[in-house]
Formats: sequence, C-alpha cells, structure tokens
Amino acid sequence: LRSRIGLTGELLEEAGIAVRAMPLLVLFPVLPFVVMILFFILWGYAALFIASAGSVPPSGNERFNPDETVHGMLGFHFFALIWNLLFIVAIQDTTVAGAVATWYYTRDKTNLSSPITTAFSNTMKFNLGSIAFGSLVVAIVKIITMIFEMMRKATGNENASGFSKFVS
Repeated sequence: LRSRIGLTGELLEEAGIAVRAMPLLVLFPVLPFVVMILFFILWGYAALFIASAGSVPPSGNERFNPDETVHGMLGFHFFALIWNLLFIVAIQDTTVAGAVATWYYTRDKTNLSSPITTAFSNTMKFNLGSIAFGSLVVAIVKIITMIFEMMRKATGNENASGFSKFVS
C-alpha cells in the first residue's frame, strides 16, 4: 500500500510539472464546452422543428397530436445528441492525452512547440474514425441502459436485484 501511495505522489508531481509546462492544458476544456453549448442550442432548435411537424386538426378545439414518425424522429434526434456530446468529449480527452504524451516522451523539451495544437491536429487527422466509432458504441450502451432504467422505474420495481439491476 505504501508503494502505491508513493507512486501516486510521483504521478501527481509529474502531472503538476506537465501543467506548468503547458498552462493552456487547463484552459483547453473550455473550447469543447463552448462547442457543446452551441451544439445543444442547435439541437434544441432542430428538436422544436421536429416536434412541430405534423398536421393541425381541422377544428380549433382539438389538440395537436404528432404521429409515430415524429416520435421516432425525436428518439433518433435524442440519440444523435448523446452521440455527438460523447464524440466532443472523446476528442477533448484524446487531444489532452496526446499533448501530455508528447510532452512526457520528448527528451528535449525546449524544442517542443505547441503540443496541444499538434495533438489536436493529430487527433483530427488520425483518430477521428476510432473516436466516432467508440462514441457510437458508448452512446448505444447508454441508450440501452436508459431504456432498462425507464422500464425498471415504470414497473415500480425500485428494489430490483439480479439481472435487471446489473443491466441498469
């Protein structure tokens, strides 16, 4: 246990050195956060358009009832929201990991210029497909988990055990 505590201390010390060497590493997550906010605004705008699709009843006394196609489109649109947000977070994580790895494994750190920009460029050039596929898999698992959780709450079985608790 003491060796693990010592290793953790050394890792934190090295992380502090990395942040001192690349101070923009602390501010970099602000950019993906702004992109996520802009995407969420755009997503909400499109969701309103999808939700308002359909036909208005001929008499003014009836409620607007969207058909099943609109519900399916909103479901897919919600899935796309989760997928895109996970995609943006994965790009951020890969960029930070690439910048720290580049900094850590560079022997002559005086010749290191802009590791965050280089890592972001490498992420966009070489890792985008893997990030998209990985975020798709995670989004599918999250949606399945949400469905099972909703089913568990709908049945009123809050104290479930066994397989249903494992899945949700």
